[in-house]
Amino acid sequence: MIIAPDFYEIEKDDFEIVVCKIIYAKTFEKLTHRDILGALMSLGIKRELFGDIVEKDKDFYLAVDRHIYEYLKDHLTMIKRSKVNLLM
Repeated sequence: MIIAPDFYEIEKDDFEIVVCKIIYAKTFEKLTHRDILGALMSLGIKRELFGDIVEKDKDFYLAVDRHIYEYLKDHLTMIKRSKVNLLM
C-alpha cells in the first residue's frame, strides 16, 4: 500500500515487497509450509526479510523483501527433493 497524492505516479520500484510463486513438480512431491520455511532458514535469510508463505490451490506464494528476490531466485533451487523456481 502506498499513500500518495493524486498526481504522484506510482512505479514498481516504490514497493519494497514482491510476491513470488514457487514452481515445482506437484505430481512427484508434496511440499508443505514447514518445508519451505526450513529451506529459507537454511539459506541464512533473516526471518524479517520474508513474510507469509501462502498455499492456494496447491500452489505456494511467498512475500519477500525485493532486495533479496534475486538472491532467492538464484539460491533457492531445491526444497526437500524437488527442484524449484521462483516466479515474480
